[in-house]
Amino acid sequence: MKYLREFLLCLIVGGAPLAVFAFFHGSESMIDSFTSISPSDEVVLYLFSLFLIHCVLYGLNKFLLKRPSIAELVPTILKFTHDAGFAIHSIYRAAVGAIPTVLAIMAYQHNGYVPLKVLLLSVLFTSAGLVMCVFFSWMDDKTKPREPAYN
Repeated sequence: MKYLREFLLCLIVGGAPLAVFAFFHGSESMIDSFTSISPSDEVVLYLFSLFLIHCVLYGLNKFLLKRPSIAELVPTILKFTHDAGFAIHSIYRAAVGAIPTVLAIMAYQHNGYVPLKVLLLSVLFTSAGLVMCVFFSWMDDKTKPREPAYN
């Protein structure tokens, strides 16, 4: 069920905007738009490092930082790193939703024909991206800062 939920979110975040763009601007412009949503490797590495920083701080807090003086500051830091660290999840959602949308529009334009290589690569990248989206969703739930019950 988590895969279906994540796939639907991906289609909403990445697929629907491309479909709307293709409807109003044509498929050639849509392909240009699709290629432009891909961030550079440096941006992806930066966002992934933010995610890793959050995971390290979460682990330190969970297993090492239990002193009261530190405990007061940690929730604020974890909330901030959580919000920044999971920005990469949106990139994966946009890409995973965009790939099947582009594939469907391409198939529609060519009377259902999509080259086998394109189809297989699309399925591979969409599946791998979906696994990453589910992982990020799980990590999001697992490491989300909790509000104390006594507030």
